[in-house]
Amino acid sequence: MGALFSFFDNNEVRDFELNWNNAATTDNELFTESQQFIENLKQLQQSLQTYENAQNDIKAAMSAKTDSPDYQPKTRTAFEKTIRTATLCKQWMLLCQEISLFFKDKLFPHITKTITNNTDNKENEEKHNLSETTILTNQTLTNQAVVILNHILICNEIKMTISQLQNDFAYYKRMLAKSQTEQHLQNFEIPVDSEQSSHISMFLAYAIPSLKEIANNLKDQQTSLNILATLSNAILDLLRANKFVNHLSDAKIAVRAMLAALIIYDHSNANGAYQRRSITKAQKIVQMIATDYEATYGNKDDVSGLTNIIKFSSLTYNDAPNSVKRLLGD
Repeated sequence: MGALFSFFDNNEVRDFELNWNNAATTDNELFTESQQFIENLKQLQQSLQTYENAQNDIKAAMSAKTDSPDYQPKTRTAFEKTIRTATLCKQWMLLCQEISLFFKDKLFPHITKTITNNTDNKENEEKHNLSETTILTNQTLTNQAVVILNHILICNEIKMTISQLQNDFAYYKRMLAKSQTEQHLQNFEIPVDSEQSSHISMFLAYAIPSLKEIANNLKDQQTSLNILATLSNAILDLLRANKFVNHLSDAKIAVRAMLAALIIYDHSNANGAYQRRSITKAQKIVQMIATDYEATYGNKDDVSGLTNIIKFSSLTYNDAPNSVKRLLGD
């Protein structure tokens, strides 16, 4: 694995003092920016959790005959309600794109940064070191990355419970085309144009739109993918070493972030996450979620539903070794 070594092989994790919530940040500006992404994700979660679908309004509009007096007011009401859907979905997709760039250009490079002493001029020199040690040493910002990944996963889980979301957006697209010719559908502020609507339809077509969108944006970005894989491995080793025993709420966030990182990597990396050439510790990650987490932390609710995400949302799970599938009962 080269620089991607296991803490257990080097006995370093046993001496590592986990202090995610109280460690000093090495970059206040980066911390503030990452915190804003966390707040934006929380707001998105709230919007998804309180989403009021337009199913009844769409049904009423589609039942109204075009020559009836009800047609115009009912189609206008349904269109207006699905405009809110379009606004929400656009904000969601753009947020995922922004997070992708933030990971690639700012956060990931920083958490792999080490400070070494330059013996020639006695000045500090920045170097980048892709290892679990370095990532975990940058505790505060690594924690921010973990929290962001956890919230990204939550948004996907909520989306799975909103079956009407895609139907509402599909109706918006139909009415958007009609609004060019039907006057009663005009005088609205249109949040998503025709070209954007095609991208959003593709975004919503996936069961895990947030993870898939970030994966699409990180595809061919091998450095970012290597960092993501290393982060998932580092979280695994912390969980295996029982480093969260006094921070159980952090354990839940960590195990979910570990899975989010694995899924993104699986969708982005040419060989997926489960093959032997993968730099992820995929089999041990699956084992942690399937059995070891409950055995170590005594809580199966924290990992409820995560095995289904592995089985049905991984891109290459069908090609995974039998040793991985057996962990999930396949």
